[in-house]
Parts: sequence; C-alpha cells; structure tokens
Amino acid sequence: THVLDAAARGGDPRHFVRALAERFGAQRLMWGSDFCQTYDRTYERLVAQGREAFSGLAAGDQAWCLGGTAAMLWTLD
Repeated sequence: THVLDAAARGGDPRHFVRALAERFGAQRLMWGSDFCQTYDRTYERLVAQGREAFSGLAAGDQAWCLGGTAAMLWTLD
C-alpha cells in the first residue's frame, strides 16, 4: 500500500506496476496490504486499491501478483 500510494502521487499506479512486471516478471511481484501499518482505510479499501493497481496486467500476471507468488513462497508442504 505504501508503494502504491507513492506511485499514485506520480500518476496512475497501474503504469508503475506494469513497468515493474515488465522489468522483473509478474512471478517476482506480490501485493501486500500493509494493513497493520495503514490506519486511514479499511482492509476492503486496501484490497480494492491493490486490485486496481494490478488491473493493467494480463489476468495470469494479476493472479501471480495478487496471491500466486505469495502462495509459492509460503506453501506449507
């Protein structure tokens, strides 16, 4: 959330997210709410902001960034 807020001050966060995905690949990105550090919005609003910021990516890339990468890193096998 903090990074997306900073990106929004410079324009549309979707452009920033798209540039990150092009440079590093969607499988190396993951969104996090920073909920415990973000007190000015509800969790639902933070999720909406995250989804909106990643909405410029293809559906498969969105899936990686909004859960797939985290699941790969923290799989409890």
